[in-house]
Amino acid sequence: MEKKRNLGIDFTKFVCAIMVVGIHIAPFGIQETNSDLYYANFYLQNCVFRIAVPFFFVCNGYFLCMRMDYDGDTGNIIKNTFLKILKLYLIWSAIYFPLNLISIYKNEKGLVHGLLSYAKNFLLTGSYTQLWYLNALCVALLIIYICYKLKIRLKHMMVIAAILYVIGLMGNSYFNVANKVHIFSLFFKTYNRIFITTRNGVFEAFFFVTIGMTLFKNKDRILQKKVWICLLCSCVLWFAEVSLLKHFNFAKNYDCTFFVVPVVILLFITVFNINISNEILCRKLGILSRLIFYTHLLVAFIIDIIFKHIPSHLLSTPLRFGTVVVITILISIFMLRLSDKKKLEWIKKLY
Repeated sequence: MEKKRNLGIDFTKFVCAIMVVGIHIAPFGIQETNSDLYYANFYLQNCVFRIAVPFFFVCNGYFLCMRMDYDGDTGNIIKNTFLKILKLYLIWSAIYFPLNLISIYKNEKGLVHGLLSYAKNFLLTGSYTQLWYLNALCVALLIIYICYKLKIRLKHMMVIAAILYVIGLMGNSYFNVANKVHIFSLFFKTYNRIFITTRNGVFEAFFFVTIGMTLFKNKDRILQKKVWICLLCSCVLWFAEVSLLKHFNFAKNYDCTFFVVPVVILLFITVFNINISNEILCRKLGILSRLIFYTHLLVAFIIDIIFKHIPSHLLSTPLRFGTVVVITILISIFMLRLSDKKKLEWIKKLY
C-alpha cells in the first residue's frame, strides 16, 4: 500500500491550528458580558474552535493505523510513535519551563508547593496550557499499546473508549448534571482532587484516536461517502447542545460534547475527499500546523507584554488575536525554512 498525504486533511489541520490560537485568545478581544461580540467569542471559543483538538486526535489515529497496515509491525509502530510524541512533549515542556517558573515563583502557598503543582500537572494535565494535547496523546498511545498486547480487537477497544468518553463528559461539559447524582458527585469530587480534569488521554484522546483508527480500517466503505448534509445537520445539533449547556449552566468546561463526535467524523470524511496530490504543499501545511500549535502561546506571552502599553480600548478588538496569528505563522514559516538548511536540521526536532 502506498502512503500518501492528503491536501484536504493537511489544510484542515492548518486551519485547526489557528482555531487553537482562537481558543486561547478571544478573537474579538475582551467584551462586556451579554454583548453581541461576547456571544460571538463564546460560540467561537466553546463550539466552533473546539473541533480542532478532536480533529488532530482523529488524524493521529488514522495515520497511526495507516503506518501499522503499511509496515505490519503493530507493537513497534505504536511504541515508536509514543516515543516520538513523548520526546516532543519533553522538548516543548523545557521550552515553556521559564514561563512555568513565573507561576511557580508566584504560588501563594510557596515555592515547594509551586514545584509540586508543576510536577503534578506535568504528569497528569500537561506542563503548559496547550501541551496537554501531547500528554494526552502519549497516554492514549500507551492504552492502545496495552490493548494490542492483550489482543483486544479494535471494535472492542472502540466500545471501551466510548464508555470512557461518556464518563469524561460527565466530569466536564455535563459536570453539573452528574453532580446532582450523589454517587457521581462523590466520584468526580474524589477524582478531581487527584487528576484535576477528565480532559486527558484516558477520557478524550483515547476515544478520538480510536475513531481515527476505525475510519482507516473502514476507509473503502466509509471515506468515499458524500456527507455534506449530514455534516451541516450535525453542526446545527452541536450548536444547539452547546447553547443548552450554557443556558442551563451544565458545563464545567466545553472541551468536548456529544455532538462534536459526529461533526469531527463527518468533517474528516468530507476533507478526506478533497484529495489533491501535492506532497510539498501538504508537508509544509502539516509542519506549519504543528509549529503554530506549539509556539503560539510563547508569541502571546510576548505580545501581552507589548500590549500593556497600548490604549485599553484596542483590547476589545480582534487586534491581539490577529497579531498573535500573523506573527506565529511568520515565525513558523521562518522555522520551517531554517530547518531545511543542513546546519540547522536540529530544528526538525521541534516538530
